[in-house]
Amino acid sequence: MSLIPYGVLAMQVGAFVLLLGLVFARSSGWIQWTGTKALVLAFLATLAAVFGSLFYSDVIGFIPCSLCWWQRIFIYPQLVIFGVALLIPRFAKATQGQNTYVFWYSLPLSIVGSMIAIYQILLPYLTLVGIDCGATGVSCTKQYVLAFGYITIPVMSLTVFAILILLAIASKYKNQSANIKI
Repeated sequence: MSLIPYGVLAMQVGAFVLLLGLVFARSSGWIQWTGTKALVLAFLATLAAVFGSLFYSDVIGFIPCSLCWWQRIFIYPQLVIFGVALLIPRFAKATQGQNTYVFWYSLPLSIVGSMIAIYQILLPYLTLVGIDCGATGVSCTKQYVLAFGYITIPVMSLTVFAILILLAIASKYKNQSANIKI
């Protein structure tokens, strides 16, 4: 087994802690720090997702199904979006100011990508009632990876999309608290 599922597990723990912080302690120092570093953290999360997907398909040889390709369509551009936001100072200033504009571009991609991932996670159960993905190549229900009894490739994808959504929210709370300060 590769180390990728361990990284996904760590990301899930981080996402859970971030979710708890966003729900119960929005003005805490940790949430403020996360909101300030959201752009860098989002870039690292998408970088890990892109390299993980390429590792599984190009190094190990797993053939992606059609739903996996759709999830890639929604995660790969985000690496470019966050990379440009980090590298171009003019765009970076706009993303680190009062509003984090880069997440306006990322959020719709993450929401649609997470909906596809949820559908793929539920698909093995939906096939029991006659709903199929209709794939002509690799079946969308084929499990190449099963770690810790629940981490599959669609779960990995959903984890990254959820992290990106939570980072967008944390960035917004950071910006709201910056507006409240006098």
